[in-house]
Amino acid sequence: MISDATKRYLQQISSFSQPEATPDVPLIHVDHVASKIATLYEKLRQVIDYQEDHLLRKNTIERVLKRRRLLSSDPEEIAQPLVFELIRGGYFPNDKIPESRIEEVKKLLAKYIFLLESFPTSVSGQEKRKLTDWLESLATCEIEEKLVPRRKEKALLDYLVAEFLPRLVLPEIIDEQTKKELAFAAGQKALLKADTALLNWRLLKLKFPEFADSPNRDYLVTFSQNLSLIAQEIEAKINHPLIKRMQRKAYDLTPIFLLLQDIVLEDPSKAPSLFENPESLEARIKFAYDRRYRLIKKDNRRWGIRWVISILLSKMFLAFLIEVPYDRLHGNFSPLALGINMLFPPLLMFLIIASIRVPRPENKNRLNWEAMKIIYPGDAPEVIRIEKPAEKTGLVGFFLKLFFWSTSAGIFAGVIYFLLKINFSWLSILIFLAFFSLIAFSGMKIQAASRQLKIGEKEESVLSFLGDVFFLPFRNIGKWLSGQLQKYNLIILILNLFFEAPLQIFFEFLESWRDFLKKKKEEME
Repeated sequence: MISDATKRYLQQISSFSQPEATPDVPLIHVDHVASKIATLYEKLRQVIDYQEDHLLRKNTIERVLKRRRLLSSDPEEIAQPLVFELIRGGYFPNDKIPESRIEEVKKLLAKYIFLLESFPTSVSGQEKRKLTDWLESLATCEIEEKLVPRRKEKALLDYLVAEFLPRLVLPEIIDEQTKKELAFAAGQKALLKADTALLNWRLLKLKFPEFADSPNRDYLVTFSQNLSLIAQEIEAKINHPLIKRMQRKAYDLTPIFLLLQDIVLEDPSKAPSLFENPESLEARIKFAYDRRYRLIKKDNRRWGIRWVISILLSKMFLAFLIEVPYDRLHGNFSPLALGINMLFPPLLMFLIIASIRVPRPENKNRLNWEAMKIIYPGDAPEVIRIEKPAEKTGLVGFFLKLFFWSTSAGIFAGVIYFLLKINFSWLSILIFLAFFSLIAFSGMKIQAASRQLKIGEKEESVLSFLGDVFFLPFRNIGKWLSGQLQKYNLIILILNLFFEAPLQIFFEFLESWRDFLKKKKEEME
């Protein structure tokens, strides 16, 4: 018998797939010529400003919102230009979104601007800047959701959480509400690869649904007075000691739900009858597995190549602007060092991509079996027990940390010694280590994405253990640098400061000019 959660999911997707009545309402239209030029600019920018595909649109909204807020704090003056710019850049469809959404965006911007201007007097300095960034990230997520709701993603997440939550057994100190919120956050990270901003927004909506439903002024006044406590409470859930362990368990379920989504979305109207036939469904799961794996390999190659191009452009910019002049000035220029510094990071990325292997055939069979157990459950669901992580304290914890930092220092010292031997300058060494660390961290993320269909624990070997020992120090540095690179990418900063705002003014002028010409042409006809 099909599980209740599976039935609900099938019903939801079926309702989404019904042809909607198309009311005769005005739709947002941007000029096609201006849109083509703006979209080309955004594509070129994406090559330089490397980000994960599923976060591109959200991060662009945040970038545009911050720039627009520098020019005005009036929601009336921000909403329409912001929405038009996003559609013009290809992040939302043209002639598909009702004009009424602009009014909705204006209202939600008014809500956040009110909060930004209503900080309690006790909030100042660093805490104020942190809350400002937090509110801007919430506004970004809500704008994206308002313009194009992700109903199918939400339905899949609800399906996973509905199956995950009853199986969870947590330490007794965790109450049911916290358990639900932690399961929700773990599902977001594992299934939807949500970043911190998305987790903040979705957890806030879960805890305070009134906040997303056009709250009145009295509600916002109360909300602003408790803003620091609310932000801290949400952050505590995201950083809860159990969340990492729950996320790893949710990862085991993720391949199942991704494949079921592929099958259902292929033909939502026929999905219920297909799920009534376990043998046919089993064959479809195996077919969907092979198709998704080919897609993952293709995406990983594209992701890796785009990252290599981004790194090469940044590296060339730094080399010719800083590195080569510095080395020539100090009489330490080495073509060999420059060549290694330019070519080694992209070569390492290509090796990482080439090392990705297909999971063993038994992985497909095991995944298929686990999917059957979820769709057609027995009397009692399988228990997923989450233990509180044991903290290494005292001498054992101290010596483990000391050993890790000692080995990390030894690895860095060895690499630096080797680079000095082949005539690297200290500046070249610093740049090499930075880019090597970024590649090591991004390569780890690509390898993790390639295991999207892997169920169960990763198979360890002596070689992979040694690789982890060597690369982990670089990955830690790379993780930190990747966050800083998004904030302080020199090329992107130059684009933002001196190029992007004038370019948007040009796009708006071009759109107005073409509209003027069309009207003149109509008058002549």
